[in-house]
Amino acid sequence: MVRFGLIVILILGMSNMHSCRFLSKGYENEYGQFVPKHPHYWLKDKKGHRLPKNLDTINVYRLEYTFNRIGIETNYPAEPNDGLGDLKDVFYIKFYSNGRYSTFGTTNIGLKYRDLNPKNSNFTKGYYYSKGGNSLRVEEFVYGESLGDYIRWKYVISSEGDTIKRISKNKVRSIYVRELLPKDWKKYPVDW
Repeated sequence: MVRFGLIVILILGMSNMHSCRFLSKGYENEYGQFVPKHPHYWLKDKKGHRLPKNLDTINVYRLEYTFNRIGIETNYPAEPNDGLGDLKDVFYIKFYSNGRYSTFGTTNIGLKYRDLNPKNSNFTKGYYYSKGGNSLRVEEFVYGESLGDYIRWKYVISSEGDTIKRISKNKVRSIYVRELLPKDWKKYPVDW
């Protein structure tokens, strides 16, 4: 009887693991981006949002520094282990004036027009909220282990608007520096 119970538990456990994909909190859209099945962003179109005057919504912010839990700078951008030389991962944040924002990655070779197209599998789309001061909250939906979840961060903008710091537990975790885009940069619709 114990053996039969053990087999039943084993079969239920295996079928439960297999069905996790079907029970996931999101799906992959036609652009290869993982999105929530039933979106419920807290910061989307939140009342009282005011665009910070020092936030640059025309250019992008490039990740320059990352810090570990005790504040020691970690290597960034990370050197690839596959011998590709200059093909380091570089990450950016793009803020839009309507409370939307996106993060995306590319290689150290430089940005291309397609890199700023939100309909791109490298993009994670999200929302931000500010009361108009130098701090803002951002929120995005992230994918992991066939499940997804909403995450929120706090950012502080420098008075000049050329640097943004991600803050967690009162410590700086990342520093982004503004990177100017060419004036003829193509505009893509912000439809989320």
